[in-house]
Amino acid sequence: MMAGAGSGMTSCSVKSWGRMQALTPGSRRNLPGCRTRGMMLGLEETRSGGSVKLARFGKGRVAYVPEIVDAAKQPSRITAQGKFDFGLDYTNWRVPEKKDEVMGALRWLMGRPRFEVQAPRGVVAEYLFQKSPKRYLVHLINFLGRDDAPVIYLTMRLTTGERVRKVEMMSPDPKGPPKFECRNEDGRIVVEILSLDLYAVVAIAVH
Repeated sequence: MMAGAGSGMTSCSVKSWGRMQALTPGSRRNLPGCRTRGMMLGLEETRSGGSVKLARFGKGRVAYVPEIVDAAKQPSRITAQGKFDFGLDYTNWRVPEKKDEVMGALRWLMGRPRFEVQAPRGVVAEYLFQKSPKRYLVHLINFLGRDDAPVIYLTMRLTTGERVRKVEMMSPDPKGPPKFECRNEDGRIVVEILSLDLYAVVAIAVH
């Protein structure tokens, strides 16, 4: 799995079924994944983060994740009768074994993200911007269920000169919108949602 961020990420181009062409100066070799001997071609400041390869190219960033599970630890697809098992293998189906490496690569690619959510696994967040009125909408869904209503911390990084005008909470849950508290911290606004039953939308109006 390969991901890139930034306008300067021009080191690889996808051709056909995932075959990549290295666009390095003076090189026209086609290499799967743009890798050779564990390194990435044409990239500056390449460094390793576990099994993940991280690199810069101009103004862009590239992260190469070679696997989301350890192939050597996966159960054999050959049955005791010597036949191949075509059934689904649910090992690591929900949470990949290499989840920490994948998340680390995504955080490095994003740098300083606009939004961050601290919540237990099972809470999903989606961010949208509404032009009129000018506000950010953060949709939060708790797949853990009402019996496990977690506390959630939502952090929004403000741009230069941007100020928060109002923070609202909306929810169709029977108990109504969850209670929340807001505070400013070093150019960020932190919204602490005290308990999320199922679904809520945080509306952050700015000017």
